Amino acid sequence: MQKPALLNQGNQSYNVPSSYHNLGFFLWAFLYKYIEKSTTQRNTEFLLHYIYSEKQVQMAKNSSKVAIMNLILLLSLLLMVSMAESRQLGIGFGKEETSNPNINCDSVYGAEEGDTCGSVIEKFNLSSDFFLSINPNINCDSFFVGQWLCTQGTVN
Repeated sequence: MQKPALLNQGNQSYNVPSSYHNLGFFLWAFLYKYIEKSTTQRNTEFLLHYIYSEKQVQMAKNSSKVAIMNLILLLSLLLMVSMAESRQLGIGFGKEETSNPNINCDSVYGAEEGDTCGSVIEKFNLSSDFFLSINPNINCDSFFVGQWLCTQGTVN
């Protein structure tokens, strides 16, 4: 068997058996370039497919991150609105303990400017003990205009 001869063409070197010289260098070069081109095309297709699939995976990761962030923002907004509106979530959060939860108020009065506990008691002819029992958390030193005050009710 003959040792392959080294052929140089420009910057590329090819190991070609000397028997190939009989077939002609151009035929061999054509076949080599054809194989090289098809390999490059396959590699290009593979790279394009890989890049495209990686882009889809990255987009899927990004969309799941965005969905989680949206959920967190929605829950935060719900919590803020619940706290601002003084609503209870049903799990004990925001529950205010009262000293006497069994108060039934039958009639209310909206405080006007200048009202005090004494003036409301006189206006509705109530005893101070009864007025304070049906309005347990009232601050007699500072009413605000429009504050609801219970004037008739029962304490159980």
